[in-house]
Amino acid sequence: MDTRHSRTTLTWRLLALLMTIVVIAAGCAAPTPAVVQQVITQPPQIQTQIVVNTQLVPATQLVPATQLVQTVVTATPVPPKIGNGNSLTIGITSGSGPLSPFFCIGGYCYAPLATLLLGLTTHDDKGQPVPSLATSWEANATADEWTFHLDPKAVWSDGTPLTANDVAWTYETCLDPATGCTMTRHAQLNLIKGASTFKGGADQHVPGITVVDDHTIKFTLEAPDATFVNEMWQGIVPEHVLKDVPHAQLKTDPFNANGPTVVSGPMKFVMRQGDEFYQLAKNDKYSGKPAQFDTVIMKALDDTTAASQLESGEIELGRIPASEAARLSTLPQLNVTFSPVDLVYYWIINTKKSYLKDPKIRQALLYAIDRKDVLQYAWEGNGTVGVPPFAPDWAVNPSLNQYGFDAAKAKAMLTAAGWDWKQKVVIMVGPWPDNVKPAEDTQALLSNLGINAEVRLISAAAWTPEQEGENWDIGMNAGFWSADPSLMAADWTCNGWNSKVTGWCSQDLDKLAAQGLTTTDVTQRKGIYGQISQILNDQLPFLPLYATGTPWGVNKGLQGTKLPTDWLFETWNFTDWHR
Repeated sequence: MDTRHSRTTLTWRLLALLMTIVVIAAGCAAPTPAVVQQVITQPPQIQTQIVVNTQLVPATQLVPATQLVQTVVTATPVPPKIGNGNSLTIGITSGSGPLSPFFCIGGYCYAPLATLLLGLTTHDDKGQPVPSLATSWEANATADEWTFHLDPKAVWSDGTPLTANDVAWTYETCLDPATGCTMTRHAQLNLIKGASTFKGGADQHVPGITVVDDHTIKFTLEAPDATFVNEMWQGIVPEHVLKDVPHAQLKTDPFNANGPTVVSGPMKFVMRQGDEFYQLAKNDKYSGKPAQFDTVIMKALDDTTAASQLESGEIELGRIPASEAARLSTLPQLNVTFSPVDLVYYWIINTKKSYLKDPKIRQALLYAIDRKDVLQYAWEGNGTVGVPPFAPDWAVNPSLNQYGFDAAKAKAMLTAAGWDWKQKVVIMVGPWPDNVKPAEDTQALLSNLGINAEVRLISAAAWTPEQEGENWDIGMNAGFWSADPSLMAADWTCNGWNSKVTGWCSQDLDKLAAQGLTTTDVTQRKGIYGQISQILNDQLPFLPLYATGTPWGVNKGLQGTKLPTDWLFETWNFTDWHR
């Protein structure tokens, strides 16, 4: 056996003694359940023990030689049925907090909000912006002015017209520090001209937001940004409902804290049960394509629980662990699929450590990792091994070194670079399976090469401060880089988070990243981001592992789903879902 597979996490195999009484009922009609008393004489059974998760658990109890037992005849269990009817129950990401575009910070709220309070855009199954409240948009030649055109038929669920004033009010309210809005973590509102002075209290309105007419709004930016539209998917809220609420009280206002009473999307909010589930109902005033379901329940579930409830028929759609994909795909009521590759996993390298500063050392480490093996172990082989960017197609640089697995070459390069074989290398990961499994396999691969590697497991709460610290050499990270190459470039500018924690910085990359945001011409952008990817490919401040898609289970009674590259947009085409 290849010693690479002597991993630290072991799967216990269950050994059990089973006794089965099989009762066969004859006849064409289903039998009526009956109770039959029998006296059974049998020798005493030997009590056995099974090891389950290192605990001893009794398998059977001592049975007397003669014992009165009851045999109950029951009908054969019926498999979970394929979904039908006008109601739907799905699984969404677990989490907690307000159901509001102002304060939403996780998938638990994005999925329902995408059917309740629409943004100007949303993202399709390829991660590209598509119309939502805005039917179209355009940028000027320098990409520092963006104009969005709203659907003139759009109305709120109370019948009030939805206008560009609602958009302006939403964004200005979010930019007010008193609101405490988290939308600015995702939406590029801070790029709007005058946003900083508005937040400082110098202006009553943001100068860069212009309401042209009821159905047209223009944003003037401080600097060109060809990707501005990518982040304009955050929900717009009704000004006429919330305008009199002090901004500092918006988070506790029932509209935001509990759920929106007036909406713009295909569904209406009915109720929420804590952080367990949301109940929605069809919005008959929605101006777009109507929903095909009268009632929708969205249950906040972790992936393992979602897999169990897909199997039992309690939900009809949900994310599942990659390790469950093969088994669930054999069930008659389910389709199992992976969304297009979206999430890029990679090892960041702490180049602040003297022994990791040399790019040749980092290149050798990548040659030393059999990434196909890691992908198989961590994701059942579901994904794409390579070097980013993986998508969109126009941004892929075909001249990049793919660093195929070559242990002999890795060892020779390390030796030539003066590697100290006594040097310990700490691989730091969080408690998540998509972190732990790659760490186990990477440790085994590096150890086989003669590198003294150890895995350091830290808590989820400690993840960010530990990355900023010095007690690690290699750390797991991941990013949704597939929608646009500027996302990867931004992560590796000198002011980006990855550069901050790794200590790696390239002024050349920074200049190119700024140029990439100043043009919307695809040919020019291809050249710019081709140079950026070449810098990263040569310097390797990170070791790319693979890009994976999200594994989903879908009941065969649910049709029309197009699973997204980013699971935040699970319900992006909800009105296409049908029986």
